[in-house]
Amino acid sequence: MTLKTLHTASVTFLCLGLTLLPTISMAQPPSNNNTQSIPPGVSDKLTLNFQDADIHALINAVSKITGKNFIVDPRVKGKVTLVSGEELGPEQIYEVFLSVLDVHNIVAIESEGLVKLLPKAVAKQEATPIKYGATGTRGDTQITEVFQLKHGSVRDIVPILKPLLPPTSHFAAHGPTNTIIITDTAANINRILNIVAKLDQEESVGDTHVIYLQHAQAEDIVSLLTDLIASYQKSGDPKSTQQKISIQAHDATNALVIHANNEEIKVIRSIITQLDIRRAQVFVEAIIAEINEDRLGQLGISWEGTNVNSNGQVSGGTEYDIGSGGLRLGFLSGFVTSLTGERVPEFNIILHALRTDSESNILSTPNLLTLDNEEAEIRVAQEVPFITGQFTTNVTNTAAPPAVGDSPIVNPFQTITRKDVGLILKIKPQVNAGNTIRLEISEELSNISPTRVLGASDLITNKRIVKSTVVVENGQTVVLGGLILDDLSNSVDGVLGLSSVPIIGGLFRNKQKQQRKLNLMLFIKPTIIRTKTDLVGFTERKYGSMRDLQIEANGRSEYLIRGITPSVMPPLNEKPEVTPIEQVISPEKKKEKSNLLQGDDSECSYDINSDNRCF
Repeated sequence: MTLKTLHTASVTFLCLGLTLLPTISMAQPPSNNNTQSIPPGVSDKLTLNFQDADIHALINAVSKITGKNFIVDPRVKGKVTLVSGEELGPEQIYEVFLSVLDVHNIVAIESEGLVKLLPKAVAKQEATPIKYGATGTRGDTQITEVFQLKHGSVRDIVPILKPLLPPTSHFAAHGPTNTIIITDTAANINRILNIVAKLDQEESVGDTHVIYLQHAQAEDIVSLLTDLIASYQKSGDPKSTQQKISIQAHDATNALVIHANNEEIKVIRSIITQLDIRRAQVFVEAIIAEINEDRLGQLGISWEGTNVNSNGQVSGGTEYDIGSGGLRLGFLSGFVTSLTGERVPEFNIILHALRTDSESNILSTPNLLTLDNEEAEIRVAQEVPFITGQFTTNVTNTAAPPAVGDSPIVNPFQTITRKDVGLILKIKPQVNAGNTIRLEISEELSNISPTRVLGASDLITNKRIVKSTVVVENGQTVVLGGLILDDLSNSVDGVLGLSSVPIIGGLFRNKQKQQRKLNLMLFIKPTIIRTKTDLVGFTERKYGSMRDLQIEANGRSEYLIRGITPSVMPPLNEKPEVTPIEQVISPEKKKEKSNLLQGDDSECSYDINSDNRCF
């Protein structure tokens, strides 16, 4: 006859007869109506049904079914409810029993054929079975696991695992042996070991790669890749890697040191290959042409007269702003002594006639070579000081008081700033598709004005500045800007009223006429240089042009000191000539050297200044 359920045991077992169950009744507490009796040797599967039963009744039932001997701690108390929906064998019932104990914070410690049932709070201090590596134990049996990591460090893994264990467990790490020690149920320990197996992975040498760059700068590539990887990982893409990728630059070899797995390194290499390319260069030729023409004509009459008598002194005349130079014709009647005792003309009249013509032709052609998308600058200028402030201080002698009538010592002080005056050219090219070039240009041409302006406290500089952004075809010359100025001015200085009188009015006025013309144009010609041949062609052309100018200038030079030959740039790509040593040593010297080598060492001298040296 087979037992199927335990909750009907009070009826079914009585039908079997009390004689068949002499030992079962002793395992049942008499005060509990829900206790069940299990005949020994039961091997068939059973269904369990305990409703708010005393935990000791469950322990007795499991002991009868499995044949295990339990030692129960007096602190093990409580009510349990256990219902199985399917039939279970003895081993399965014991596993369910251990789970019930775990829910009630009770652990089972197996030792020498006995099973100790203890509260979890004190169980970790008992002698639990010790396992090394894979436990092989299942269920909620209390064990102690000693596991040594092979690749990772326990310092890195402890913060990850500790939150996963209950407070009643024991978890410790031993740094010198790289080992973790865990006391907990076998099920929990197996879960922890599965996590450790995933984390404790060996990093192959192939995860670290060194990539040498040919054209790009390592620091620029590192900055770009780091930002790209950071943004990709923050995007939340499930395909994004969780492993930390490290990219460092080695400036000495212009190389990248990358730590990443094989899949990631393929993507990174693909990006680097597209970025590490030979960039085009741009050769910019600028032309600044300026033509100035100034014409000035001036004609006038000035006179002055003085009369001194017993009644006083009378003087008068005309005065105009007349420059120096030109024609001056005059008449002087004599000199008289003024009331102040000075000798002044009695009467004089002067005719002024001046004609000034000036022309200038300025041509500047700066050239500049730079990489695509790189700003370049050429500066040919002088640092000219400009006064920005001045003041004076009185210096007094504190050691001795100043004497009566002594003036204080004045200490003048000026502050100046230096500015570049000359040619400054800045460009930043960008080569676009279709051989077009986008140019950001800043061009400045300045010089010190030779003319003085009335009221100016310092030097005056003339500036021509152009700032522009243009798109130019490769090899095309375009005009950036210019100025055409034609200024004509007439001025008449005269005495009010008298200068308007016909005929004699010319004696009381001065006429001046000035014309100024300025033609200024700025041109630019960029050329894309993609190959070595293009670069060599530009270099040869410019180098040869400069060398021809040197030769031409040296032919016109005259020197007071004879025997001096001006320096000339050597021909481009000329290999230096090496004179054989046989042609340097004369035959007589070679013969003397041979005799010295064959003669006695006592006849030679080791003095470096001696003619008979030992070699």
